[in-house]
Amino acid sequence: ACLTAEEPAAGRFSAYASAETLSKTSLGSLKPGGAVNLERALALGDRLGGHLVSGHVDCLAGVVSVAPAGESKIFRLSFPKEFGSQVVAKGSVALDGVSLTVNECGDDFLTVNIIPATQRETTIGQWKSGRTVNMETDLIGKYVLRMLGPWAEKAGIKPSGMSPEFLRRHGF
Repeated sequence: ACLTAEEPAAGRFSAYASAETLSKTSLGSLKPGGAVNLERALALGDRLGGHLVSGHVDCLAGVVSVAPAGESKIFRLSFPKEFGSQVVAKGSVALDGVSLTVNECGDDFLTVNIIPATQRETTIGQWKSGRTVNMETDLIGKYVLRMLGPWAEKAGIKPSGMSPEFLRRHGF
């Protein structure tokens, strides 16, 4: 979640979380001293090292399974179906603030492959089945859906009916 660090002290800080933030994110379940992923805000002109992550959580996702894959781990997560159109295979998603590539997805699930470095450097290495995490879908994808959705609806096309071929035929 996007929060502002307040009252910094040696090795710690506090942050205000509104009732909205606590009800829509996993932050409300944290205990004092609980681990979170931290990242400084991106400044204009900074190099991008992933995709655009705002910290504005779209929904909560549940860790369904964790399977070893060599030194990596494959995590399968479930999420509310209304966000399915915002998740694409080989696209980007942020889970607990970490920018990741979606391996596979469906209307209400996705899988991600977590390499050893990400397991060590983020809280993802501690995830187990049953955990609830924050999910933020790709910002640019949301804008594309928002802009094309009304046009597609007027044309009688459901969002799931769009394809690269359809978009080419219509000048995109």
